[in-house]
Amino acid sequence: MVDVDPQRRVRVSHGSFHGKIMAESLLAMILFHARRLDLCLTLQQQHRWERDVFSATRRIFGQRALIIGYGPLGRECARLLKAVGMSVVGVKRSPAGAPAPADAVHAVADLPRLLPEADHVVLTLPGDTGADHLIDAAALRLLKPSASLYNLGRGNAVDETALVQALGAGKLAQAFLDVFQVEPLPHDSPLWNVPNLHLMPHASAISSEYLELWLEELSPELV
Repeated sequence: MVDVDPQRRVRVSHGSFHGKIMAESLLAMILFHARRLDLCLTLQQQHRWERDVFSATRRIFGQRALIIGYGPLGRECARLLKAVGMSVVGVKRSPAGAPAPADAVHAVADLPRLLPEADHVVLTLPGDTGADHLIDAAALRLLKPSASLYNLGRGNAVDETALVQALGAGKLAQAFLDVFQVEPLPHDSPLWNVPNLHLMPHASAISSEYLELWLEELSPELV
């Protein structure tokens, strides 16, 4: 976070292009699990040719994504998920206004009703204290066992201890974390070895086109 110059001599710009990259990272995570690419890697390493195991995979078309933190990042994620045929519900502190590209937008207070309906729960929340452990043990208990959780916002939004316990007990199918309460993730963190937990080193918005996208967004301000 960059503080604003109190004398206003230096202009501070916060790029919104990150959402375009993060949306692709999210879609990759969803397809990785839906198409069982993890199983493909295992079978390849074991030199096994098995097709029947893929009969249990499901299309993502028609599945529901719940995006908690429906700001610029969340809307970019919603736009891409809608393009592949998913239904999308956004959650934000002030849900007033047009929901597009999501199908609907609700308040945070509606989470107890929305969480049980979601196939994919996506967090694109800021790191303020209002998001602390928003997804805690109680919230995780509301998810259906086939649901997946993705955190691309800030690490304070998820109770990591509760998540480890939920995954260990088979209370949800998968979780993908790009951000953590402590970064870099300590070598002795239990998160490294949790079944069905996939880790990314705070890299969901990194791309070789990063500088190009930043300059493209900033260029109107430079004219």
